[in-house]
This record gives sequence, structure tokens and C-alpha cells, in this order.
Amino acid sequence: VNDGDEVVTNAHVAIIDAYVDIIANDGKKYKTKVVKLDDDNDLALLKVIGIEKDPDRALKPEAKTLTKGDELYAFGHPGGSD
Repeated sequence: VNDGDEVVTNAHVAIIDAYVDIIANDGKKYKTKVVKLDDDNDLALLKVIGIEKDPDRALKPEAKTLTKGDELYAFGHPGGSD
């Protein structure tokens, strides 16, 4: 997110205050802690432990903002699948 040391995922796969392992694109594994849940929008915020803040790594949304009704796609896969 803004500081480059947080990750957003789906709330339906997270529990508040739980620790979750994630694997970055470079294959490095990090432990995270679930710090916020938004069940209404199915979003969870995870704080990455052991990584320095780096705003350059943060998500940079395009100038166009999403409005209600816009299409949005998210891609992922369940843990352990290729």
C-alpha cells in the first residue's frame, strides 16, 4: 500500500491478528500480520514483518479513479497451487 510494507488480500481468507506467510515475486517468503478486515468489501490489510518501508514499491493507482459500477478484476490462486 502507500508505505510499500503492506499487502491487500481477500478478507474471506484472513482472520484478524493472524499471521500469514506470503511469497513475493522474487520467491522470497515473508511473514505478515492481518491488521484490518473489511468484510463488506472482502478486503484484508496485512503488514509485512521484516521488510523496510519503500514507497517506490507501493501501488501507484492510475490517474483515473474507479467509480461504482466500474469493472475491476483480481487474479490469484489458492495456496499450494501452481
